[in-house]
Amino acid sequence: MTAASAARPTLDTVENAAATPDEVQPYAELGLKPDEYQRIRDILGRRPTAAELAMYSVMWSEHCSYKSSKVHLRKFGERVTEDMKKHLLVGIGENAGVVDIGDGWAVTFKVESHNHPSFVEPYQGAATGVGGIVRDIISMGARPVAVMDQLRFGDVDHPDTARVVHGVVSGVGADKRGARYERHPQTGAHIRGAIIPFWREALSMCEEAASVVPQVRYVAWDVAITPSGPVFIEGNSFPSHAIPQFAAHFPDGIGILPRYKEFIDLK
Repeated sequence: MTAASAARPTLDTVENAAATPDEVQPYAELGLKPDEYQRIRDILGRRPTAAELAMYSVMWSEHCSYKSSKVHLRKFGERVTEDMKKHLLVGIGENAGVVDIGDGWAVTFKVESHNHPSFVEPYQGAATGVGGIVRDIISMGARPVAVMDQLRFGDVDHPDTARVVHGVVSGVGADKRGARYERHPQTGAHIRGAIIPFWREALSMCEEAASVVPQVRYVAWDVAITPSGPVFIEGNSFPSHAIPQFAAHFPDGIGILPRYKEFIDLK
């Protein structure tokens, strides 16, 4: 045996697992309870291999299996009536729900909690939750037009609320480079708690504009809020979260923002 082969770890194969039933395994460190670990052994008829144990720990995690909340979540399926499904095109079990709203149009909805990931790591847990929702909408052949973050926390005086709240709020609001802002990078205005003026008027304006060219089914409207109300800048018929003027391939990360500054007073 060479020194290299002696240092090489032994693969925990199925045969090895069957031959070493009493080997101690770190199931607790992987988030599994003793009864869950025993259940895995019962299913396999032996102890799991290291790879199998890792996979079970992931698939049986709170995030993947909703083991503490599925008793409540299954009520959504149990309480669905035929009348509720009248306009339902895609329901429970797929990546996202799809509802027929008439005139050849359908709307895709997705709701994701991300409670457990946000509890474990508030910033990344919340950020990946937003990404997962967008992914699931796209996977249904639709394009996301809006994301709404309904944030719910526990008792405001509980110390763990203070631990997670700022990370979660930053996680759903960070830019594509992971930068977090307490103030607007251009105006310096506080972001948290800010109320966008003329919001309803801006929505109505976009809806009216969209109806003018119904053939273009997805338009991202660039809207400026002036002291007297909203005004259009432009409409993008093939937009995304990484619009060209701020695309990552610009070395300075701000694209052609300086050109906009020549025409728009951002102060």
